[in-house]
Amino acid sequence: MKLPDYYEFLPQPKFVSGKSALEQLSTELQEYGASRPLVLMDGASAAAGLDKKIIKAFYESSIVIGALVTDPPAKAEAGAIKTLTLLFRERGCDSIIAVGSDSVVDIARGLNISLEVPGELSKNAGINVLKKPLRPLFLVMGMKSGGWETGNEVVIDGNLFKSDFLYPDSVIIDSRMLKKVSDKELVNSSMIALTHAVESCAEEVSNPLADAYALSAIQYISENLANVVKSPNDRKGKIALANAYAMAGIGDPARGIDLIELYDAFTYMELMWIEGLGFCERGEGGSLIESGKTSLEGELPVNASGGCLSGNPVMVAGLNRIIECVLQIRGEAGEHQVEKVKTALAHGTNGPCGQSHCVWILGGDE
Repeated sequence: MKLPDYYEFLPQPKFVSGKSALEQLSTELQEYGASRPLVLMDGASAAAGLDKKIIKAFYESSIVIGALVTDPPAKAEAGAIKTLTLLFRERGCDSIIAVGSDSVVDIARGLNISLEVPGELSKNAGINVLKKPLRPLFLVMGMKSGGWETGNEVVIDGNLFKSDFLYPDSVIIDSRMLKKVSDKELVNSSMIALTHAVESCAEEVSNPLADAYALSAIQYISENLANVVKSPNDRKGKIALANAYAMAGIGDPARGIDLIELYDAFTYMELMWIEGLGFCERGEGGSLIESGKTSLEGELPVNASGGCLSGNPVMVAGLNRIIECVLQIRGEAGEHQVEKVKTALAHGTNGPCGQSHCVWILGGDE
């Protein structure tokens, strides 16, 4: 294995996985000086009795649950986060436990920002705007994953927040919390995690520690997915898949990509393909674009050339995306040149419903 000349890796979050991992949650809280958490859990998890398992896990400890919310909103929005902030303070809570995936974890991150940053949330949006640690945040993994639970960013009302302070402090993986999901949901979660892991390993900007997480995720999914589909009660297989979802989320598919050229012959396509390529969660493409992250001056510019909407020679539309990436890497893109493009992604598709896709990653040496 070749060691890169330079790389960065933050060894967070901590993983606690296996038998009695749930009972270890009280120790994790105490290590952060916390004793009164607010617990966020989606309605389906509560209906499956997972709220009772969380409560029981603290029976032999001094931890007291300050608030248990089992009906959070469907997505992270400032209004709902403000309501939870008031509840957190009224109940004297000092930490947050998010049980499940997707919106629950996003809301937990939004709540954490709201508790520690004064004023309107939107005024603190951006990359690395948050300058200090937030309240202790713990994640209890489920079998349904959007691929971002263990990451360090959240989009709230179209505003992107990204900071190392948004990583969960600990991830708890216990088979008792891995409620049964449909085969479709199981396969979908596994494919999202697999995509993130493969993209992380394939990037030109090598990071050996991130690659180790990604390769483990790939192995766990390849060895266990089929067995869990056939035998939903396979406890060890479910634990392995939940570990894979958590590990894959640590690798950032956007890491090392400086620019994207997507095929967008119609306006809806950029939203769909940016989600499909794994740069945001499903349903968050619009919020990502509104955040400014994909603008010419943003962190991850998309279609700086104007894309296919500005002109679409159908038979060479995909080739044009590659040409535009090459011009950007060479610094020859003229008025729409993006600064410091070393690695670019070119995407093409065919078929009225996007039945076939082709993705190229292009790079150049200085």
